[in-house]
Amino acid sequence: MSDVKRLWHRQGGECFWCGTPCGSKPQEWEFHVDHLTPASRKDLGATNWPRNLAIACAECNHKKSDMLPIEFKLRRLRREEETTFHFSTPVGAEKPPLP
Repeated sequence: MSDVKRLWHRQGGECFWCGTPCGSKPQEWEFHVDHLTPASRKDLGATNWPRNLAIACAECNHKKSDMLPIEFKLRRLRREEETTFHFSTPVGAEKPPLP
């Protein structure tokens, strides 16, 4: 079995980053093979060894670009915080009931 098929099965056919399904079998190639440490960052030890690879959907792979995993995760967290709505009650107002 090839390294890519092993990765696909190990991840259950889901994107490493967002968990979306990447096809029903590895032969469908509805996924990208992403370098965890980007190939462009050789100074950080980037390799083509299986331990540096992950199955990713096209959207996540393009968004990650040449970021390290921690950089990509932090960027996603910041974006989630920006889109989270925070409700506040004016001072002295009665608190609304919780749903």
